[in-house]
Amino acid sequence: MKPVVTNIWSKVLYHREMGWDQRLEGLDASFLPASVVVLESTVAPQSLYVGSNGTSLAVNLSGLELNMPPGRIRVFDGLIREVEVLPGTGSIPVRVQLVHPAAYNLHTLPGIPVRTVMVLERAAIARTLQGRLIALDPAHGGSEAGARGPINLLEKDIVLDIAMRLKRFIERDGGRVVLTRESDMDTPMCDRLKLLTEARPDCICIIHTGHGAAGVYGGVRTTYGRTCGSEGLAVCLQTEIVGKLALKDRGVRPMGPVPYRLPCPIVSVETVCIRHPLEEALLRSPDFKNRMSQAMCNGLVAYLSRLGGGGDGREV
Repeated sequence: MKPVVTNIWSKVLYHREMGWDQRLEGLDASFLPASVVVLESTVAPQSLYVGSNGTSLAVNLSGLELNMPPGRIRVFDGLIREVEVLPGTGSIPVRVQLVHPAAYNLHTLPGIPVRTVMVLERAAIARTLQGRLIALDPAHGGSEAGARGPINLLEKDIVLDIAMRLKRFIERDGGRVVLTRESDMDTPMCDRLKLLTEARPDCICIIHTGHGAAGVYGGVRTTYGRTCGSEGLAVCLQTEIVGKLALKDRGVRPMGPVPYRLPCPIVSVETVCIRHPLEEALLRSPDFKNRMSQAMCNGLVAYLSRLGGGGDGREV
């Protein structure tokens, strides 16, 4: 059998699944959640070498050839930014670019295919989110539908769906979330303000879709309020969303009227344009909404990692 690498992929393990990961030695609850990079091959590599330079890991698999196109794979899972597979003769170099240094271990699992698995600890993300309270404000609701797509998709439904998915990502990585609404209900601005004032969140993220003239523009935009740290939070969110989803970048800019006058950073993310026919189709995709939510979680973590301590961490 020709010794070749046939596939490479990455995911976040939040718990043990009923499959190949059951055979990963040393992967107990204390190491989860974890990011994994998996290289699939016809035979096991003759030897493995891993070199670490802070946020860059170099993995060399000897005795294998590449049976897939070399190139970069966008990951953007909050820890792994990208994986690059390089062409080689007699060995395959793989570079894993991280957001921050992380402990890791390496496993080779026999079978069809053989899997070479790098497991990376996400403890730094948990430390960043520990004690943090994130407020998510899905816009509209109830009798206020918001914008409508060409095939009748409603903004109020999409932003609530994304908010609930984002809540799960934040909580899985150790943070806490307060939502201004959790169902399709009328939620007056005074009720939202009362909830947010009492909750004292570390930051507020309003979720909208873009709603310009049908088909005129698409892409993602983030606006920010006047409180200290709002612009920095907006930049982090915009960077992660554009990086993970490769969307048109409509930029970061100040909000018009700021809906909440609270001391914490406040931003509004316009995911994509619901009136754009192709982007309405994206908003119907569960995979797209999951990736959007993961990217937003990454942006929140990137911003909060700049702050010291846990809880009530406003930028000074």
